[in-house]
Amino acid sequence: MKSLRQIIRKLIIESQGMNTDDVWRVADDDELKRHAGHYAKEVFRQRADRNWLNSLGYVHTKPFDGLDSWLSRANSKDELSCLINSEAYTGQEELYIDEHLGKFFKGERIGLIVEGWVTWASNRNTNSGFTGSLKDEYGDKPSSGINKAPGKIFSKAAGRMGRMLPQHELDHALMDDEDVENMGMIWQDETGKTANNNEALVDNWKVVGVCQFVRDQSEHYDELLSEEYSNKAQEAFVKIKRKFPQARLITCVID
Repeated sequence: MKSLRQIIRKLIIESQGMNTDDVWRVADDDELKRHAGHYAKEVFRQRADRNWLNSLGYVHTKPFDGLDSWLSRANSKDELSCLINSEAYTGQEELYIDEHLGKFFKGERIGLIVEGWVTWASNRNTNSGFTGSLKDEYGDKPSSGINKAPGKIFSKAAGRMGRMLPQHELDHALMDDEDVENMGMIWQDETGKTANNNEALVDNWKVVGVCQFVRDQSEHYDELLSEEYSNKAQEAFVKIKRKFPQARLITCVID
């Protein structure tokens, strides 16, 4: 009976998706105190396939010259914006990094492999923003950390809550493997135009690894294999490990 309930729940999750009516219902229950994106995240929490989300990898990139400042204030309870990789790091000898993520390094940024609780995942940039002043803006201050939410671009359009997120924004949410089958990890429209900057919001995160590139099978990012980049990555790793002792230098391949 338990397994039957699990199957039924999976079918419901995969078939429902998310629409504006779903988000409005959650918003109405909370008397519209917050931004619409926060209520969309609640629908996401209820419906997302957590096992599938945990099977993906999450990479936060940071400029080398901004790393010290970030490490001095990094708080795992502040949601972190990450790129989504199709493979998670689970201790394997080499971690394959999706080719489209390579452009976010370009020899100028370090890649941090993180683990945590995914509060939102999308195959496009979500314009999630920070809301450090929720109490003043929307009447409700987060109990811990700095909350982020999809669609902050709409936050001041109409009243305290802002406009409801348009349906096309909700359609980009990645809640299970069926969403990837329908849309892919990279968004593409009917004309073939793509947006490579997918985004996940990760809460209660920890850095488990630092990218050290050893091969580029795409042949597009030679700078990541340079001695200069390797030295910068190793120097960054030393600093990161002081803040996150569990972090490892991870052998990465652009694929």
